[in-house]
Amino acid sequence: MCHQPPFGTRNDLIQGNVHVGSKAVRKFIERYQPLICFTGHIHEGTGIHQMGNTRIINPGPLSEGSYAYADITPEGIQALEVVPIDK
Repeated sequence: MCHQPPFGTRNDLIQGNVHVGSKAVRKFIERYQPLICFTGHIHEGTGIHQMGNTRIINPGPLSEGSYAYADITPEGIQALEVVPIDK
């Protein structure tokens, strides 16, 4: 889990298609290839991005009604999604 998303992904895009993520986080993911990186900070960067073997997920701001969900078993990721909160 990392507050700042990695640079150069759909999860760090702001208005004008400008990437504002962390280059250090990107280097870490490229080197260690964790299964999933849950991220936030960039409210516009909602969605799931694949980077090597790592899936990056940003659910967007909770105040706008969604959260990230993962179902992981010994076989790997069974589900990874941005889920709307029933209001």
